[in-house]
Amino acid sequence: RAEAAERGAAAAADRAAGEPLRFGLVGCGGRGMGDAHDAASYGRVVAVCDVDAGHVASAKKAFAGADGYSDFRKLVERKDLDAIVCGTVDHWHALVSMAAMKAGKDVYCEKPLTLTIDEGKRLVAVQKETGRILQTGTQQRSSIRFRLAVDLIRNGRIGKLQTAEVWLPAGLR
Repeated sequence: RAEAAERGAAAAADRAAGEPLRFGLVGCGGRGMGDAHDAASYGRVVAVCDVDAGHVASAKKAFAGADGYSDFRKLVERKDLDAIVCGTVDHWHALVSMAAMKAGKDVYCEKPLTLTIDEGKRLVAVQKETGRILQTGTQQRSSIRFRLAVDLIRNGRIGKLQTAEVWLPAGLR
């Protein structure tokens, strides 16, 4: 725990006061790129990683000056990164997030954060051990419009809820 905290403190100390946060992106497909563009409004994406060389090339064009990697372990080893954006395929989320936190990085990870209860327990244990920030994306759940809808329903402002329809995985298919 102390070692991970020291790594995080070292990264923060390396960044001069007022210098933007430095992000690494693991998983440069559509959702990962969207998340990285959002993160870039809070800092700079300086490293990108994907097993698909075409995705890495596209991400390097989108984030000028970013270094490219095909192995996420090499990216998380970087001492100059403050946080990792994990936009990989679902079954890599837990592994990448745990490695990043163990390397002293904060993590924003897409959903689903884990695929099994055991993965969730292991991820929580690593977060507690390292003290890093771990946030998972829920897009609509934190949107102001969806928050308003939830508040209206919970407070009975639109009457008693009669029916809820759920579409999975997306749309009416």
